[in-house]
Amino acid sequence: MIKDARAAYFSQLITKTKENPRVLLSTINRIISPTVPAIPVFSSSLTGFSPILLQRVRDIRSGIVSFPNFSTNDFLHQPLLLDNFAPVSLQDLHNIVHSMPSSTCSLDILPTSFLKNIFHVIGPCLVSIINISLETGSVPVYFKKALVQPLLKKPKLDPSIPES
Repeated sequence: MIKDARAAYFSQLITKTKENPRVLLSTINRIISPTVPAIPVFSSSLTGFSPILLQRVRDIRSGIVSFPNFSTNDFLHQPLLLDNFAPVSLQDLHNIVHSMPSSTCSLDILPTSFLKNIFHVIGPCLVSIINISLETGSVPVYFKKALVQPLLKKPKLDPSIPES
């Protein structure tokens, strides 16, 4: 069902732009070759990037206020308990999804505008995933992916060096 909806969505995009060859080619190119972040993503070297980030957090915290007997490592490894929460309703999720901007991340399986179009089909499933995650305190591994795009301090610095 999702494959059909996705095919219909892309077909509609192509049909809309068929009168303008330049826009049509641009649309087809975006479909078959999604944009790649301009700044390299350090997915394979996160172990090298993580200590730099943690040290910066420590430096910022030490400059703001002193935390007696507090270690960042202790805080990062504490389990988070969800003792009390209100389950998410389908209407709540509908309101959130439809108020989101239509921009899309390269990790997204579905473009945001497409998600909005098919929400009436997959909304109940999404609500179930969210509520089960809240009840169990566990999030599916697939949803734990993130795209970290470090910003360069100065444009002339080398983006392949995490300290930049």
